[in-house]
Amino acid sequence: ELVSPSKHYIELHSGNMKNSLESFYLPDSFDWRTKGVISPVKDQGVVGDAEAFAAVEVIESLHVIQTGQLVEGSIARVVDCCPQPVDPFQCIMKLGGICSAGDYPTPTGQCIPNQCTPFAYTFR
Repeated sequence: ELVSPSKHYIELHSGNMKNSLESFYLPDSFDWRTKGVISPVKDQGVVGDAEAFAAVEVIESLHVIQTGQLVEGSIARVVDCCPQPVDPFQCIMKLGGICSAGDYPTPTGQCIPNQCTPFAYTFR
């Protein structure tokens, strides 16, 4: 389940968290880049919408962790359809998910909501 990190959706379950963690082996270090979970670095160029870039990267990473498939998300669609100061996660949820960069590669300056089929969905 992908949810907006801007809301307080994290629920702590009853029980002792410390004891729960002690029962798991935790490595000294862990790097998602070595697991193929992080997409290549992107150049914001003149777009400058850091929130859109961050939101797409988070959803890409969650998608690959859940499915094993790394798909580059469309930052252009988020820039076109989720203008600041809109919360990009809430906007992506309203759009029905995030599309691949190949389906919506460049910003057009106007939102074209049905130009692509989302590969990852956000919902509560």
